[in-house]
Amino acid sequence: MRAWKERCSSAPGNKVNQTTPSTSSLNYAQAEYERSRQPGYAYIPGDLALGAQRVLEIGCLGAHGLISLREQHDRRAWWLGVELSSQWCDEARKLIARHGQAHPNGHLLVVQADGTQLPCRAAQFDLIICKLVLPYADNRGLLAEMARALSPSGKAILQIHVPRYYILLVLDGVRNLSKWSVYGIRCLLNYWIFCLIGRQVRFQKVTDMPITRARLMTLLQEVGLSLVAVQPHKTLPTFVLAKSDHGE
Repeated sequence: MRAWKERCSSAPGNKVNQTTPSTSSLNYAQAEYERSRQPGYAYIPGDLALGAQRVLEIGCLGAHGLISLREQHDRRAWWLGVELSSQWCDEARKLIARHGQAHPNGHLLVVQADGTQLPCRAAQFDLIICKLVLPYADNRGLLAEMARALSPSGKAILQIHVPRYYILLVLDGVRNLSKWSVYGIRCLLNYWIFCLIGRQVRFQKVTDMPITRARLMTLLQEVGLSLVAVQPHKTLPTFVLAKSDHGE
């Protein structure tokens, strides 16, 4: 999925702002790992990883989040990272090896795969993490695949960009004479076009677009997921999801 590849080179404030991992990318992943271990920092809300035996992260980049979570929780659990970029898969494996978490039984693996075509059976994971990937992907396709892979009693953690993120991106870009103002405008245009024709498009090679709460709720209902909890944020809210007949 080309759109997902572009995630690695898109807006600042995302996990990375370079097209492919460079000589500094392992340092970036290491820095993110160190940040995830700081007091008060939570890669995912609450204790959702507690007791999870099969954990999947879609769009794991350098796997810093998975490594940190595995250190804090059950090392006997099975942790899988999925990343579309082959370069980032290589960097993730290096970071895993650096922290001594490469396991002969494959308890922590990173594989190259498309988030809309996950390499797993149905209902295989009791925790799925998807942070800042949905805006760059086929929204419905990715959520439907998450619903397929999630166990009946499992939880999914979804973080997205809301419209305010792109508006602030435009304003900040104008103030600083930055190209990101143009990028933000293109993303907002993507959303307006979507509102007119009802499908995602590529405007000037940009696929990213904001996702409103109303649109997210509609998509969740269509794919059989329900909202359990929300971690509010002005630009990057996090949603805890479950199968519709197991939501609260």
